[in-house]
Amino acid sequence: MAIKKGSNTKFNLLTGNWNVYNIDLDQIYYVKLGEVSLWIRRDRNEIYIVTSIDKNIADQKINSIPEDLQWARFFIKEESVSLELSPATPDRTLVIKPEASFYLTNGSKRTIHVRIPVWIRISLAAKTKTKLSQSFCLIPDLVI
Repeated sequence: MAIKKGSNTKFNLLTGNWNVYNIDLDQIYYVKLGEVSLWIRRDRNEIYIVTSIDKNIADQKINSIPEDLQWARFFIKEESVSLELSPATPDRTLVIKPEASFYLTNGSKRTIHVRIPVWIRISLAAKTKTKLSQSFCLIPDLVI
């Protein structure tokens, strides 16, 4: 589903990595966190979210949304909407492959550090947080 940019639509860059953002009508919001580009748009009682993962960390053009991406729609009942972006750990088992094989002999101990991807949790910011639930593009419960 493509979001048509109307004459009133403005593109806004969200600054700061983990914040609460007010989402206004007829505006498209953009944030880049690592390899993930995230666009958010609100239309009355709906929020649209689309993500793109790009291994090239170079800055994405804020006012250019790739045409082939699928927008996720979330129906909301709030009049004023604030979204909170926060880091999250994966909600499922991950298989981690080491860069080089290693072996432990009987009785030996070793501390092993592994990298796991940071996922992005997107919640409606209110007195009680409401997770936007949708699984797409590595976003379980809208976590990237």
